[in-house]
Amino acid sequence: MSPWRWWRSRAQREDELEEEIQTHLRMAERDCGARARREFGNVLLTKEATRAQWGWVWLDQLGLDTRYVLRTLRRSPGFAAVAVLSLALGIGANTALFSLIDALMLRSLPVAEPQRLVEVVVSEDGDLTNAIWEQLRDR
Repeated sequence: MSPWRWWRSRAQREDELEEEIQTHLRMAERDCGARARREFGNVLLTKEATRAQWGWVWLDQLGLDTRYVLRTLRRSPGFAAVAVLSLALGIGANTALFSLIDALMLRSLPVAEPQRLVEVVVSEDGDLTNAIWEQLRDR
């Protein structure tokens, strides 16, 4: 397929596909009779497989989905406002949370030798006597 064939309209490509399949079926029926349609199989599945081979089908589907969403949101502006507000709050909350985690946990600490830092965890019974603390401090 030449690179410029993609730029033709979707309707032109669909018309050409329909014409090609019908021509193929007519030729097969002329040669094999009525069993040609049975051997050919499901026409819709054949069209779907052909569309998948065209490439960039996802871009076409994205355009169709985007137009559908915009039409739907235009019909109900209250729902659109709630949807946009929900997205804004969700994105803002996630950004704030990630910024906090990034600042506290992911970046290295501003100390001279961070590899010498240790974490002291108190056991379940909670016994951290002064003598144990002094031993930890000295090491």
